Amino acid sequence: FISAEKKLNTRHSICFTGLGAPLKQGRQGLAVQEALDLTGDNFYNPNWGYQQGEKRNSRVTNDHKPILLLSHIFKTDSVEWTTSVLYSFGRDGSTNLNWFDARDPRPDYYRYLPSYYTQRDPGYAADLTSAWQNESTTQQIDWDRLYQANYNNLYTVQNAEGVSGNNVTGLRSKYIVEDQRADPTRLALNSVWSKALTSGYQVTAGASWNKQKTHYFKVVEDLLGGDFWVDLNQFAELDSNDPNGSQNNLDNPNNVVKVGDEFSYDYDIHTQLINAFGQVEKKFRTIEAYAGLSLSQTSFWREGRYTNGLFPTNSKGKSDTESFTNVGIKAGAIYKLSGRHYLSGNAAFVSRPPTTRTAFLSPRTRNSVIEGLTSENVLAGDISYLARMPKLKGRATLYYAKISDQLWNRSFFNE
Repeated sequence: FISAEKKLNTRHSICFTGLGAPLKQGRQGLAVQEALDLTGDNFYNPNWGYQQGEKRNSRVTNDHKPILLLSHIFKTDSVEWTTSVLYSFGRDGSTNLNWFDARDPRPDYYRYLPSYYTQRDPGYAADLTSAWQNESTTQQIDWDRLYQANYNNLYTVQNAEGVSGNNVTGLRSKYIVEDQRADPTRLALNSVWSKALTSGYQVTAGASWNKQKTHYFKVVEDLLGGDFWVDLNQFAELDSNDPNGSQNNLDNPNNVVKVGDEFSYDYDIHTQLINAFGQVEKKFRTIEAYAGLSLSQTSFWREGRYTNGLFPTNSKGKSDTESFTNVGIKAGAIYKLSGRHYLSGNAAFVSRPPTTRTAFLSPRTRNSVIEGLTSENVLAGDISYLARMPKLKGRATLYYAKISDQLWNRSFFNE
């Protein structure tokens, strides 16, 4: 963290702030109740296992997004005006296991649990129960098995990189550790002006502009003893009748990737927001009240770098731009029953755009968005009683919120 301020004169000053916080963290994994019961541990985490006697977690976040902020501040007895420029960049990654033509390496995969065999093979279910209760290699990731599978997989890739006769021979990894990245770059401008009027009113107005590009891609983190990984979509290879359907990138078919290489998907999500707002406040002898209004315009689009084999005409290049105009209205007041008892109330109506995370059907593969995209609406209000006495302070609040026109978007694989 670093911060510095230069006072130009009694009214003007410029300040700069920079900060960053690198974070590397092993992640906890979700587990079904059966796994918790078998291990006798409510903190059971299926993401890790022993490798050469040391614990190794397959899910590790590696996040560092520094922020740089430059502000100009103007102050008089009745006016304060702050204008800021913000720039943020960096990386946001999370590792995970990936596999091809191999058994699922997750220890709590449902076919490895006793309940899957209780009806069809009770004896095997009993053996699995005993293994889960007594063997750490059953409960956790078996890293040695993953390495061994890669050591035993000598393979020749035909026509690598789409070049006829370019055959690559080596240990083709069945298992790897990949790093799923979402690296953002953000530039924002914000200006807020506030003035205290002689009539007792306080007026605030402001505007902001925000532009962000997030780069989504995968990188090979660890080949786990293998020489290379072939960038193919195994689900499409099993299910698609199209011979090109399994290619994650038709521009570079049968791509042989190694540690540090990008693969699987590569695209940007662009978002732009323009916002203007204003608020007026007034203090009377027994009442304090405010009202505010905001107007905003949000647009976003996807820009793909890969021509996906399943969606060759709708994956590479810029998508259509989705745009939304939104409004927000709020008002509230505090009524002073006495110096120690108050009533307060607030009400708001806000419309806000859908998030890119839910708007796109499958951004890793194509440009398509959910049909009939609309803004969601929020209607909210609250009323409170507050008591402030020398030895007792309390608040009782009744509140209401209704959010409508939200999106429901789920992804899954059906065997």
